[in-house]
Amino acid sequence: MERNNGKPRDYSTPLMLLACLFFAGSFFWGKVGIDNAGPGSLTFIRFFLCLIPMTFFYIRKGYPMPTPKEHVSYVLLGLTGVFAYHYLFFLSLRYTSAASSAIITAMNPLISSVLASIWVRESLSAKRCVALLIAFSGIILSASGGNLDVLLGMDLNKGEMIMFSGVCSMAVYVVTSKHALVRHSPYEVLFWSYAWGTLIALPFFIAENPIQSFAWQSKPLWFGMLYMTVFSTFAAHFIKQIVIQKRGVAWMSSFINTVPLFTVLLSVIVFRQRVETVNICAMILIATGVWLNTTVKVNSTEENIQ
Repeated sequence: MERNNGKPRDYSTPLMLLACLFFAGSFFWGKVGIDNAGPGSLTFIRFFLCLIPMTFFYIRKGYPMPTPKEHVSYVLLGLTGVFAYHYLFFLSLRYTSAASSAIITAMNPLISSVLASIWVRESLSAKRCVALLIAFSGIILSASGGNLDVLLGMDLNKGEMIMFSGVCSMAVYVVTSKHALVRHSPYEVLFWSYAWGTLIALPFFIAENPIQSFAWQSKPLWFGMLYMTVFSTFAAHFIKQIVIQKRGVAWMSSFINTVPLFTVLLSVIVFRQRVETVNICAMILIATGVWLNTTVKVNSTEENIQ
């Protein structure tokens, strides 16, 4: 590992930005997926495909089998962060746009940080609160287009309410996972979370009668599934677990605010949409909030779970 002034160089910031870019792509491909299959089928297939190479690697590395008590924690992680979040994520895209879902996910840092301050006693400093609020104000600016009337009249529709429920579920996963990461490697936590989440999704996959409802011959669907499996499911979540272990829940969570930012950038690149001045201002606010949060030092209360 490279060293800076005698200390190991920390790559947490660029790694989290890369993870958020992967997450942003999943909103577009998730929209393609829900037009061709049910949310249970998409959730099950996405994680089942990811588990195939992960199982081989798990056995090859000789990781131990968890105890029954440890499985209780993994069941909670699989239920909240794997099954519930992704099922609700896909379901929300049936009723709202990819951009709207991405905007709702910006609430994740606020919910995660509050839960972390109560549950695992991570400090919620004034500087960190300001950073989160600045970044979230960028999300609101982008969502409203700078139009106050739009902002005041923006009632949550069915899809956004579903996505908000998913965000709450993911916040529980994020905080709970740090407890598991004290005793186990990020790969072990990720593997068993995926395993239990996939098992929980199986009945929903069967109930949707995938033989008839799943568009098996759709090339865009399978390309999207491949992208979400490799980048959004394995790579992004693995990075997130490493960063949680190293920097804490609150520090990691603020980067979720960059997902809508990357969603806008992908819209320009993929769909050739025009970027307005208000979008640029929103991006600046988001980037400022994330940068300010990275300057908050991790203290001892964030390093230990009481």
